[in-house]
Amino acid sequence: MEPFGGIKIVNLKCFQDYRGQFTETFLHKDKIFPVKFVQDNCSISKQGVIRGMHYQVQIPQAKLVYCLAGKIYDVAVDLREQSPYFGKWFDIELSSENHLAIFIPEGFAHGFQSLEDNSVVYYKCSNYYCQENDRSLLYNSLDIPWKDFPQIVSDKDKLGKPFEECEKFTDKDFTFFS
Repeated sequence: MEPFGGIKIVNLKCFQDYRGQFTETFLHKDKIFPVKFVQDNCSISKQGVIRGMHYQVQIPQAKLVYCLAGKIYDVAVDLREQSPYFGKWFDIELSSENHLAIFIPEGFAHGFQSLEDNSVVYYKCSNYYCQENDRSLLYNSLDIPWKDFPQIVSDKDKLGKPFEECEKFTDKDFTFFS
């Protein structure tokens, strides 16, 4: 499936030699991201861990996500009611080997499943984390094909709202891309 609704896939520049590798993870001068990033986050997960599907109301976050070590199955769901892609999801495998990153615009729920032990996920956010605006779309309320591992899901994420009941983005003026 091709990216939609402002989602962008970025092939990170990776330089390898006898010492190992060096990767440029974010180049602001390229201006391919229509946001300013203000917060960086990093998680390390065991195989099978599902984190998400997270989003923030009132102060939504765009995210630039990449996998520094291991491999993840990454998913973004469009929650913007005015979007022609409303309710659709996009998935991609990110790994330390394929050097891909995904840009997810504001108005999407985001989550991932770790496909290997000690998968390290690093992501930049366009707004600061705000606990009172934090929401979870129930990870298994859509037909997202999570991988066949024993799933490890936090209590918080198990209590997410199904798609039909979760808060959506209705009044924010989003720019929609094809």
